[in-house]
Amino acid sequence: MSHHSSPPARHGSLRSYADAQDGLTGPATPRDPQDWPCSGPAPQQSTATFRDEERRWRAEDLEQRALDNARVLWARFVEKNRRDVEERAEQLKGFSNLAALVAGFVMISYLQFGFDTSTQNPNVLIGFGLTTAVVVALSFSSMTMCGLIHASILKMGRSYVTEEEEAEFIHHCRAFALRYKPGDRPPQPQRTFQNTWRARCEDDWLRAFYMFSFSIPWLFANLALASFIKFKDSPATAIAVTVVLGVGCMYFFLSHGRWLRYVSGSHTEMQSHLKEGDDPMGLPFDWHLRPRRITHLRSNTAQQAPEAAVLGGLGKLSSLQTSMLSIRNSLRKFSMHPDGMEESPNGSDHYGKGDEIWTMAGGRTPASPNIVADAADSRSRV
Repeated sequence: MSHHSSPPARHGSLRSYADAQDGLTGPATPRDPQDWPCSGPAPQQSTATFRDEERRWRAEDLEQRALDNARVLWARFVEKNRRDVEERAEQLKGFSNLAALVAGFVMISYLQFGFDTSTQNPNVLIGFGLTTAVVVALSFSSMTMCGLIHASILKMGRSYVTEEEEAEFIHHCRAFALRYKPGDRPPQPQRTFQNTWRARCEDDWLRAFYMFSFSIPWLFANLALASFIKFKDSPATAIAVTVVLGVGCMYFFLSHGRWLRYVSGSHTEMQSHLKEGDDPMGLPFDWHLRPRRITHLRSNTAQQAPEAAVLGGLGKLSSLQTSMLSIRNSLRKFSMHPDGMEESPNGSDHYGKGDEIWTMAGGRTPASPNIVADAADSRSRV
């Protein structure tokens, strides 16, 4: 049977009503914090304990974030190592195939080329045999060296991304995070494929490349001498073949001189034109820092000069070209995305609004067509 009670109608108070309820449901919880039961911790102790737990959780979260940053850097290093190995492997494979093709062609022409030595000029025969031997020797040596280097880098390329290397790198990154100051550079792996390539393979690769390059002029000379042997009764034909081969040899030297620095240059020489900032960056550990201000601006005069030179002599088209350039610059200046990003033709993203923007690694500069070149330089520095 349930009991019901109602508060006093006229002269009762909340205190008397609470006392009446205590008589039915038992004693109520003490209203004074000092009268609380001692079964649980006091509120002050609970708050202090919770704050200590929050500090511990925060420290664990920061440690986990440092570990995630280390994993990001390790993944970046693994991807770079894979690309470096693939790049060098394709490079060596291409030159090895070309050297084998040249050597095989000369050997076949030497064996299948029939002529009567008694009716030929002895000097031409000596030159033909000499050039054949030189081409075969240089091409086979280059092919053999490229093949051996190619097999070597494929075998040792995986040794830089083993579990032991990863554990050592993660340990260095965690130690770096403990003593980190904004602006410090993160640690780098001690053993990298690029260091091994420069120490062991760079000289052999350059030697193989130059041997293959030297074999090409000898190949042209061999073909020219072969034309005098083959067309002994038609000197005009032999001279025509020699002239065409001479033009081809000149074009080879021009192409070789144009691309020699890019093919045979080391990674350090190729990156020498990229200038680093005054303040070192430790991304992704200093992601919270404000981007640096860009101090080097590239003028767009060099980009507009070739276009003006092409259309300058076409009369009315020159003025039309100037108008189109101004319209393009205006559109590029005011082409803004809804999220405040300005899109450039080469895919660079710039954050900001109005006439000033902040680049990813540069700073605040006027919004102009020069931003495309500035963003490329700033990203290269990062």
